[in-house]
Amino acid sequence: MTIIKTAIPYYGSLTYEGKGFERIFFLLEYDDRSGNTSNVNMGVWDASEQPLLAAWLISLNVKQLVCTHMPEKEIKESMLKSGIFVVNAADESASRILSTLCLI
Repeated sequence: MTIIKTAIPYYGSLTYEGKGFERIFFLLEYDDRSGNTSNVNMGVWDASEQPLLAAWLISLNVKQLVCTHMPEKEIKESMLKSGIFVVNAADESASRILSTLCLI
C-alpha cells in the first residue's frame, strides 16, 4: 500500500485565464492500491505568505496534483521539477479521485 498526499484545485482547474492560480485546494491521502481516499481537508494557499504554489504544496508534503484538465506544459514541468506529479481526469486513478469529490 502506498499512500500519496494529493492536492486537487477546488474547482478542478489549476489556472484561470486572467486570474492566475487557484488558491483553494482539497488535500487528501490517496491509497494507490485500493483507490481509497482518506483525511480529506481543505487548504488555502496565501501567495503573500508563500509566493510559489509548488513550495506551498511541498510544505504540505503533497506528491500529486490532480486536475480536471492538464495545466500548461510549463506549469506541469515546473511542478515535476519540484517533485509533484501532475495528472488529469484522463488518468484512471485521477478520475476516481475527482469522482469521489464530485468534481467530474
